[in-house]
Amino acid sequence: MRTSTTLASLWLTPMVLATFSTLFGKNGPERTTGKDASYKIESSLWRAASEGTHFDNPKFECKHKSQLEIYDAFKSMEGSVEKLTATIHPDAHFHVSGHHPLSGIYNGLDTFFVNSMWRLFKTYDDHIDEHTNNLLAISGGCDEEWSTQETVQDIRSNVGKKYTIMTAWVTRWSEGKIVQARVYLDGGAVEELLHDNESWTNHTMDVIREDYIPGPQGLPPKAMLEAMKVHKTDL
Repeated sequence: MRTSTTLASLWLTPMVLATFSTLFGKNGPERTTGKDASYKIESSLWRAASEGTHFDNPKFECKHKSQLEIYDAFKSMEGSVEKLTATIHPDAHFHVSGHHPLSGIYNGLDTFFVNSMWRLFKTYDDHIDEHTNNLLAISGGCDEEWSTQETVQDIRSNVGKKYTIMTAWVTRWSEGKIVQARVYLDGGAVEELLHDNESWTNHTMDVIREDYIPGPQGLPPKAMLEAMKVHKTDL
């Protein structure tokens, strides 16, 4: 049985992991790439938490970010969306594809986090204990500058509706951080989540409005608002 060329093509289901662990021990088989290069796959690769994720290069010693490290970074979004930001450079450039409220170009992590990740997170955080985020496949990465991650999230929105949202991240890495990303997600689901769960677009007559929410065209001139305050009295 040749073990040097087959592991990368396997889907790492718990059954497969258990079989290989029994045959080769907890550290798995020696794997050789090229003429002389070889490495041993670490025991953490066999963890059941991988839940079927496909690693096409389960190597640890990498120029950029190993696929196992990428797995951990994206898996950390489960129940705590801000943890992924530790792996993103503050000046990273994002391009969210599609035609929905989150799509567009973001120059900087903070803008992307507030306007995209956090905004979407607040549509289901009331049921965060039901949130799961699994990676179906990871390709590239390690010694390659670019990697692709395919994720699937199961959530229950704040109004109680269940969603399964598939997302693809195409990411460029530098010194262990994401510096550029193109994000492809289910625009229809995103639009519905925002419409049904944001009180400022799905309001009722019982909402008490104390903050400025002017819409995409922004606030009126400041002088106009200041003039109103001059004549404001308690009724």
